[in-house]
Amino acid sequence: MSHLMRSIENFDSKLIWLKTMFKTLTEHWGSIDGYWIEKYLMLVWYLYKEVLHVVLQSHHALEVIQKFMKVIQENVLNQNEHALGISL
Repeated sequence: MSHLMRSIENFDSKLIWLKTMFKTLTEHWGSIDGYWIEKYLMLVWYLYKEVLHVVLQSHHALEVIQKFMKVIQENVLNQNEHALGISL
């Protein structure tokens, strides 16, 4: 599933896809049991790997990193109605 990001041509669409993935993952974080936690975290690892792949392929790496970090900050690290903050 994480490789889907490579098939998206438009960078803004990649950001929307990543934001949606993180939103979905944070919504289900509380219901993950011990059996699924390893698979869940592996998916998160693959997502970050794909983000780094996009950064390496970009000619404007700093701008790309800033936009990805904004999505991660808003949807994973900050506590709001979608993100769980540091608990994730």
